[in-house]
Amino acid sequence: RFSAPEALKMVREAGLEAPIIVVSGKVGEEAAIETMKAGAHDFLTKDNLARLCPAVKRGLEKAEERWERKRAEQSLSESEERYHVITEAASDAIFLIDEDSHVLFATGAAEKIFGYSREEILGNKLTMLMPEHLRHVHEASLKRYVETGERRVVWNSVHLNGLHKSGWEIPLEVSFGEYTKQGRRFFTGFVRDVTERKKNEEELRESERLYRT
Repeated sequence: RFSAPEALKMVREAGLEAPIIVVSGKVGEEAAIETMKAGAHDFLTKDNLARLCPAVKRGLEKAEERWERKRAEQSLSESEERYHVITEAASDAIFLIDEDSHVLFATGAAEKIFGYSREEILGNKLTMLMPEHLRHVHEASLKRYVETGERRVVWNSVHLNGLHKSGWEIPLEVSFGEYTKQGRRFFTGFVRDVTERKKNEEELRESERLYRT
């Protein structure tokens, strides 16, 4: 009184990956097709049991493939979750731009530093976050690098000013990186607001000046 459809239903409800092979004596072709549609890995008749061992082997191989795929997907999901937690918790802003300087990705810290929402930043050129006099310099440098590979500045800890949405300039420390995908270059920028550091340095210099006086 325990049928193949009931077994398949129980396996689905339990979330198991074990292969189900149905062996039956008398069943029509239509019923066999419906059984396969319901999730059976294979269907054998009792007068053809020579196929049973190969069918079990194939079933286990397919199950192993599903388990490996599931583990890989879970690992990827966990990796993406960790990456999201780390990037969103970072006080430095992280940007990803293409060869034309369009912003493809920005972390939450970018909103805090520049005053724009991510929706306002994404899809626009990175130059929107730069003072007017630096925009043509950035575009020319990026174009030259893409075409020739020539760098004129060190990509680690570059000091320059950014532009806040309100219009005032922000002292920044920026580091760059790059990677290539399908023949196109993409660039990452790690941006740190050093306003407080600059303020402390200025106060220290003033204190030293007063001390010398």
